[in-house]
Amino acid sequence: SIVNSAGTENPVVALSASLNKEGLLRYMETFDLDKTFSQMLVNLKSPVNIDLEFFLRFFQGDAVFFLNEFENFKSNKMIQQLNIEGEQEQIMKEVTEKRPQITAVLSLKKDHQLEVFLKMIARRYLRDDGIYNYNDLLYFTIKDDNLCITTTIKGIKVIKGFTGKLNPVLTKILTKNRLVASIDLKRTFEFISEGNIIGKEVCETISENLNKVVITDQGLNDSEIITGKVEIIFNSKDHALISSVKFIDQLLKSLNPLIYELF
Repeated sequence: SIVNSAGTENPVVALSASLNKEGLLRYMETFDLDKTFSQMLVNLKSPVNIDLEFFLRFFQGDAVFFLNEFENFKSNKMIQQLNIEGEQEQIMKEVTEKRPQITAVLSLKKDHQLEVFLKMIARRYLRDDGIYNYNDLLYFTIKDDNLCITTTIKGIKVIKGFTGKLNPVLTKILTKNRLVASIDLKRTFEFISEGNIIGKEVCETISENLNKVVITDQGLNDSEIITGKVEIIFNSKDHALISSVKFIDQLLKSLNPLIYELF
């Protein structure tokens, strides 16, 4: 199952879709993945100019996306600092930054056309083990009629062997529903707060109060209207209404300094 492409039992973000080409395109456009795809082709210096809609003709319709964790990466960067004379100078320094570890899988039609197409536009990135490596930023391959993608070395083992062990609760949610979005709000806003000085207090308030949100598509109701379900899980063990009131109160208080800074 493609849900085994998760790199951890409890990913920060889990998205799942089982749609036709048109529905999958709209779903991906919601997260601006069409723009990401266009930019990737520019960076790959592709000899052909295509859009995401054309690319999706190769796909069967099932897709999963996992943001598994935020990995620490060391890299050398040019930074500015004051020298002993008090003047600005640029120096090379090793810095540690967090990079999202992502794994994603899209099911393919069984005609192998995408495999031929990838070799045409990205052959120079193909490694001996069948993994395409784009500048150590993106790794992808085709396995068992699935396009498998990851952003880190750690994720390669997962997409090559589908060795992921997603927790049973989330596995059931992803496999039983046509559309799913599960977001660990606590870890997401903890990460955002690290690089967001102005909105740090707001992010911390959200991460301290909210644990997770799970959104599922419930299909058509009796009036043939598409319905969905949103479940918000609080960190507190209080009654949901009490937790909601406490959260709103703390959120409004944390917004005051932000509003003051902006206006």
